Amino acid sequence: IVYAQDYTDNLGMHTFGNMVVMPVFNPPAGAYASPITVTISTTTPGATIHYTTDGTEPTEASPVYSAPIPVSSDTTIKAKGYATGYSPSAIATAFYDFPENVSTIAQLREGTLGSAYRLTGEAVLTFQQANRNQKYVQDATAAIVIDDPSGIITTTYNLYDGITGIAGTLSVYAGLLQFVPLADPGAATSHNNTIIPVTRTLATITSADQAKLLKIYSVTLTATGLFSATAENITATDASGTAIMRTFPNTDYAGTPIPTDPVDIICLGGQFNDAMQFSPRFLADITPAAGILEAPIVNISQVAGTINLSWSAVSGATNYRVESADDPYGTWTTVTTTSNLFYSGTAADKKFYRVIAIN
Repeated sequence: IVYAQDYTDNLGMHTFGNMVVMPVFNPPAGAYASPITVTISTTTPGATIHYTTDGTEPTEASPVYSAPIPVSSDTTIKAKGYATGYSPSAIATAFYDFPENVSTIAQLREGTLGSAYRLTGEAVLTFQQANRNQKYVQDATAAIVIDDPSGIITTTYNLYDGITGIAGTLSVYAGLLQFVPLADPGAATSHNNTIIPVTRTLATITSADQAKLLKIYSVTLTATGLFSATAENITATDASGTAIMRTFPNTDYAGTPIPTDPVDIICLGGQFNDAMQFSPRFLADITPAAGILEAPIVNISQVAGTINLSWSAVSGATNYRVESADDPYGTWTTVTTTSNLFYSGTAADKKFYRVIAIN
């Protein structure tokens, strides 16, 4: 008797004689982005199929399958075949998983591996490549890699397009969280969005920076020669320590000289097992080091529920990025980027602020 793969209910038993062939489901069990109808069949002539949708074991008292079953939410269907002169079939089981709505990528990243989710908020595309049809998307809370080896997403997007309603399942590869799509989310919902890279040193890149657009200053690459057309690991150092720069395959910097002088790098945060990595997207992401600007000296005050920051001009700076955090040792979030020498906003019960000069 041949059962479905991973079927274990009847381990240790065998019924001799004729037995109804175990029913099969179409479509098979799995995660689906939109409602489906499920058919049940068996190859045993004249067999009657009884089924349940509440997780209980089917019996001859259970409903008789006669028409496709509509399924639009998480459902377990169990089926068993009966026929005169035959022993009843083994019980066939299928679980259908439908996406749970989450509004932000941060919420998505807190999800359960293998489960289906739909990102109802808009995510901005920061990079895409032919390798596994991968796309990197980011919102105000976090970022994630869309890994699409089957080419489920067929819509063409441009860099910094906004995409809404991405549905998929969570998986992990060597410590890197990935979102595997279930359906094509359709046309972009916005265009030409702005994502400001978050400043990091090599020592401060963490798992929370996976797929996030970063900028690292004064990086020295230890390799020499030309960038390879295939993905490669290059050891990089800055004042904080050492990390691996993982290149993307077939980029526009493939075949160009690896810089020997310090460079500033816009990149995407990555991870391989316990090691944090970073990856430049384009040749334009790698520029000669401009040097580290002085830190602004910031004055802070609170008046009538308003927080006020002011600072003196820093030589060489063209803008100033104001960041805030609930914990000074935790994650800092960009509040605004401005050419002014002041910022005002609503005061919170507890909030830490910092101002970074940029050029």
